[in-house]
Amino acid sequence: MDDKILLDANALYSQPLRMVFLNLVQLDECTTQFFWTDKIDAEWSNALIRRYPESKDVIIKQVNSIKASFFDRYVLGYEPLINQFDLPDPDDRHVLAAAVKTGCNIIATDNIKDFPAKLLAEYGVRAMTRDELMCFLFTNEKKGVMLALDNFARVYKDPEITVEDLLIKLDRSVPSFTHLVRGS
Repeated sequence: MDDKILLDANALYSQPLRMVFLNLVQLDECTTQFFWTDKIDAEWSNALIRRYPESKDVIIKQVNSIKASFFDRYVLGYEPLINQFDLPDPDDRHVLAAAVKTGCNIIATDNIKDFPAKLLAEYGVRAMTRDELMCFLFTNEKKGVMLALDNFARVYKDPEITVEDLLIKLDRSVPSFTHLVRGS
């Protein structure tokens, strides 16, 4: 079975990591499928806008571009499921509802405490931090992950970067992953 991953807002917040995920979505070599929702887009983009209000127009443009390019990765019709879940943070119920609706077996989130393993297991889902997910992907989809890193570094032009430059950018959010890549 190929893995299906629901990306929570904090998995998409980091621009370098978000771009790696989007590159993975586009690769035929990657059998893992990634999903998210409009609400998740609103969460990460609004958090960025609060932090960088001067970049509001650029952030909104990026969200619109992602939606236009990756519309098939947006989970629709999950809202009726939201109220059936009892999570420590009720504001996270939409994430589990979208994962269940799409048949995802992994939720990528750094809010692990808000997604109890016992409850998730009832739905065949588990939560992984961003770093755990990237290590998991590297172990199971090494060729695709390396292609995604290379593609991102190759097309990033302002300024031009190498894969090592990208790993330096990723060190903060996924340090175990970057260590794993450097050691391979």
